[in-house]
Amino acid sequence: MRALVLTGPGEAEVQEVEPPRAAPGEVVVDVERAGVCGTDVELFTGHMSYLSTGRSWYPLRPGHEWCGRVSAVGDGVDPAWLGRRVTGDTMLGCGHCARCRSGRHHVCADLAEIGISRGRPGALAEQLPVPAAALRALPDGLDPALGALVEPGGNALRAVRAAALGPGDRLLVLGTGTIGLLAALFARAQGVETHLLGRDPDQLRLAARLGFAAWVRPGLPDLPWHAVIDAATDPGLPALALDLVEPAGRVVYIGLAPTPSTLDTRDLVLREVTAVGILGGSAGLDGAAAAYADGSVDARPLVAATIGLAETAEALAGHRPAGPGPKNPHRPPDAKEALIVIDQPDPALLAAVETAVPGIARTRASDRLGLAHDASHYLLTPQAVLVPQDAAQVAALLRAGLPLTFRSGGTSLSGQAVSGQLLVDTRRHFRGIEVLDDGARVRVQPGAVLRQVNARLAPPTAASSAPTRPASRRARSAASSPTTPAA
Repeated sequence: MRALVLTGPGEAEVQEVEPPRAAPGEVVVDVERAGVCGTDVELFTGHMSYLSTGRSWYPLRPGHEWCGRVSAVGDGVDPAWLGRRVTGDTMLGCGHCARCRSGRHHVCADLAEIGISRGRPGALAEQLPVPAAALRALPDGLDPALGALVEPGGNALRAVRAAALGPGDRLLVLGTGTIGLLAALFARAQGVETHLLGRDPDQLRLAARLGFAAWVRPGLPDLPWHAVIDAATDPGLPALALDLVEPAGRVVYIGLAPTPSTLDTRDLVLREVTAVGILGGSAGLDGAAAAYADGSVDARPLVAATIGLAETAEALAGHRPAGPGPKNPHRPPDAKEALIVIDQPDPALLAAVETAVPGIARTRASDRLGLAHDASHYLLTPQAVLVPQDAAQVAALLRAGLPLTFRSGGTSLSGQAVSGQLLVDTRRHFRGIEVLDDGARVRVQPGAVLRQVNARLAPPTAASSAPTRPASRRARSAASSPTTPAA
């Protein structure tokens, strides 16, 4: 059968693999629809922490948001599952420890996650093996897009339940990505007055189209927030959530930042705030499926596009068809765009950049690239841009497939010195890494940053004409699959 395989950081291809067999206690599911989410992107780029701790490794078959139909059952499995339309729990505990026996299998010490960790194959494939105990039945008439959104919906519903609000209470959700928007939808369905705080213009517009009051930080009204859900990845937001919530209120943390966050526990104690962390959607899966089925929550507007399996590597690299959903950054065909990232920016420098570069639009694109929370990010027309002198962040830009050519040395923008940063020119296509000094090709000598990045990525040769992403090239050459969407 065909399956998407991540073979290394930034490398993915559709491969022919051995089809699964129904082991004792397990079933085989014919995948109808699978979602592509931020965790899949982190596994693709190599930023996922599990890859450094040994909990995940390459090659890896991703995909943990899915629905399908049971086509085979193993020994010990109720044959009534055969032919049933299902989704399933991502979190697979050992089933024997005290945590598993008490219903907390999602924090089992031996936890394995479908499509994420400990070698469990994922759903970005034609078929998927699943333990029967993890299955959740779905109505035959449920839209397959909603079936694939049960897993993230379960996470969001658990966050809303942890907020412990009732009709007429006021909730603020930090983050307008998939989990934030889903949490808002579930909270509204329960009669909660729901607001969202975000920074991405497209996602804020989607939130407004869904009927929510959506704010950016400077315009957030001074209202009593009975609970705050942090569904973002900014390391500064956990402290902001604590600052905004009403005394004796509740803060729910479901977003994970790429770097540590800090809280002043004196504020937590003196204002008697309850803080709750949410990991996994296990206990919310049935409720999410029921809300989709009865129509009280319609999550379909969050789906950006439906693509084939062969196009999934492109989607993981950030090149997805245009659509309204929060997981779809709009990228016109053949657009030469890049990010300008100024770490710990000075306001005068930001003003100078915006004055000097025509057509520039500020955004917050750090979620996809795992950049520092205190950096300012811009989506750029083909002009010169700045990135911080940090090898890991530069490598993230490269893996995202942006057409970059690096220049070394100091320069100025509208009189504002920017020495010590890297200047990026997006007016040519990126092929490997090319270091320039005053327009002349030189060996990699300018500093540790470029040496580290060059060590990760092979430099171009005179004969090189390969496009940016070999993984995408391989994926495009594979036969298309009608069953795998990007949710």
